[in-house]
Amino acid sequence: MPPANHFSRTPFTHDLYMSMASGFDPNRSLFGPRRIGKTWFLLNDLAPKAETFDHKVVYVDFWDRGPAPLALLLYELDRTLGRKRGISQVIAGARDLAPRVKLSALQAKFELDLTSKPKKLPEDQVLLLDQYLERLADARRPTFMLFDEFQETLRQPDHQRFMAALRASLVRHAGGFATIFTGSSQSRLKKVFTSRKAPFYRYATDLLLPPLGLEFVKHQMVFYPNQAPKIEEADAMAAFERLGRNPDYFQRWMRLRAVSPALSGKEVADQVEVDVAGELGFEKTWLDLKDPHRLVLRMLASGVSDIYSTEAQKFMVGLGVSVPPESSAIQTAFNTLERKDLVDNWEGNRQITDTLFENWVLSRPESDFAI
Repeated sequence: MPPANHFSRTPFTHDLYMSMASGFDPNRSLFGPRRIGKTWFLLNDLAPKAETFDHKVVYVDFWDRGPAPLALLLYELDRTLGRKRGISQVIAGARDLAPRVKLSALQAKFELDLTSKPKKLPEDQVLLLDQYLERLADARRPTFMLFDEFQETLRQPDHQRFMAALRASLVRHAGGFATIFTGSSQSRLKKVFTSRKAPFYRYATDLLLPPLGLEFVKHQMVFYPNQAPKIEEADAMAAFERLGRNPDYFQRWMRLRAVSPALSGKEVADQVEVDVAGELGFEKTWLDLKDPHRLVLRMLASGVSDIYSTEAQKFMVGLGVSVPPESSAIQTAFNTLERKDLVDNWEGNRQITDTLFENWVLSRPESDFAI
């Protein structure tokens, strides 16, 4: 059950469900930076909506997980077939997986080693995948497949064969599934869906999650304690904007605001940014970077997206850089930052992936960049 303060995108969820369930547009890809609410939308809006109409729902989170993608997917497919209804048990159980599990939903038991990361996809697991999907396929009520942070599968050995096997099975049982792929890296999602040689080329239609705004802020203020320091709507909206319209950070701001009568809304936002920077290790990340990496980040944070331009050269000189790095060094630095998930690039639109990290970079003294 969604938490009480969950803000539901009800009309959007209904329209999306109808489009996917009817077969009109069953396969969608959803991009959004991390921590903007993609997972909450899948688990608290789309999944319950589908389950209300008796669809089976499979949710797989590929972000920073121990098991290989195929093993993790098989585990979740088995659990879906093995339960009557509801997705919450899967979400709770998948966070703490045992090293070995027994799959039994297909009657014949199969032991799966979740610690194994083979360089080559196991043939027996590929066969199991197709068997599970055949069982789950339902033309009358398509099974909803929710693949969260799907681009992370690209990091695994033999990922091309995994994607080929998954697509082949989904196509073979087309009409029996409605699938949504989410990702927090546009450039890596592009490698999956839009490049001509991509494994899921033209398989899914792009989907944009409606941005949260004033209605979300008003909804959160309903749960703000009456006895807490009073906050104005404009004050709350300003904090939401400053924190990158991130629902998690904003809810944190409200909780801290409620117990900090001596602090202003701005000072509470300052503290949230400091806390997040510590939790996410911004300082360590910064120290691990070389000078060109830092310069690229500062340019992007300052709105200089064309990092190879004359404007970029002038910007670096203005920071105190005596000899700006050549374009090749800038490109290498950007590529490194992209692999570290610190920046992203979509059709030439380069940006820092985390708004709070962007603000943190802007706060760094110019002495960090004078090389």
